[in-house]
Amino acid sequence: MAKYPLLGSSQSPEELSLTVKGFVVALLPVLSLLLSKWVNAEVLAELVNAVFGAVGACLVVWGIIRKFKK
Repeated sequence: MAKYPLLGSSQSPEELSLTVKGFVVALLPVLSLLLSKWVNAEVLAELVNAVFGAVGACLVVWGIIRKFKK
């Protein structure tokens, strides 16, 4: 976070700011509202599940890699 100090946490400079995390979470309903105009609700729900599943899986793999990297 040293390169972008505004994104860093005030509690721990190495961590991402709670404001940034909150913004990402708040962005989801807005994207859902915008996409619902063009995409069926069932398809949108499946898309959200797929994206969060993929992101979660990537985070798990990255966490495992970081544990063995040290």
